[in-house]
Amino acid sequence: MKFARILAPLAVAILAVPAFATTQDELRQALVGNTFQGDMGGGGYSSYFAEDGTYYDTETSGAYEITDEGVWSYA
Repeated sequence: MKFARILAPLAVAILAVPAFATTQDELRQALVGNTFQGDMGGGGYSSYFAEDGTYYDTETSGAYEITDEGVWSYA
């Protein structure tokens, strides 16, 4: 299984929520049910984190997990 790290600080900055999320609950509140859009590396992106643990972005989808270390996606 291939693991890809999703950077929580990037997601939090995109959402413009106060400060950086530091706990699983804070990460969950910042991410789940929200769509993030932006421009990174010369191309636009859009990512959605569903309640059921699935993420969807412009090119792929898969499962994600929120842990003490951050947010992990399983592609």
